[in-house]
Amino acid sequence: MPHYKIELQHEINATPAQVRSILLDFPKYNSWNHFINDPTIIKSKANSQDPYDLQTGDVISLNFTLFNMKATPEILKNTEDEFKWLGVGGAKFIFAGAHSFKFESLDGGKRCRLVHGEEFTGFTVGLYRWLKGEETEEHFRRISEKIKERAEAL
Repeated sequence: MPHYKIELQHEINATPAQVRSILLDFPKYNSWNHFINDPTIIKSKANSQDPYDLQTGDVISLNFTLFNMKATPEILKNTEDEFKWLGVGGAKFIFAGAHSFKFESLDGGKRCRLVHGEEFTGFTVGLYRWLKGEETEEHFRRISEKIKERAEAL
C-alpha cells in the first residue's frame, strides 16, 4: 500500500512531561495551534474529559484549519513517551494518517527531543503528497516550534 511519512525532530529545553503537558492541554490549543483547533474527547473508556486519561480506542474530535474539516481520530497510544492517533478519510485503504508526538528524554530527563510526525497510507496518498505534502510539513514544523516555545517558557 502506498505511504508517505513526515517526521520532524526538535530538541527542547524542558522535561518530556512539560512538553507532553502542552499537547494534552486541549482547552489552550486555539491560542497556539494554527493547524488543529477545538480538540474534544467524544468517546472515553474512562468516562473522562481529561486528555491524560485517554486510552487506546478512545475517540477525539479535531478541527483541521488547513482543510476546513472536522475529523474524529482514534487514540492509538497515550503514554509518558508518546501521544498518537489514527485519522481515516473514508476508509483506511483510501486515506489514513497515524499522527504521533514522541517525547524522548535527554540529559537525564532535563531536556526532551520531540519527534513529531505522521505516516499516511492509502491509495490517495500520492495525490495528497503532491497537493498538500510540503504545506503539511510546514504546518507540522510550525506546531513543533510553538510547542518548543511554550514548553521552554514554563
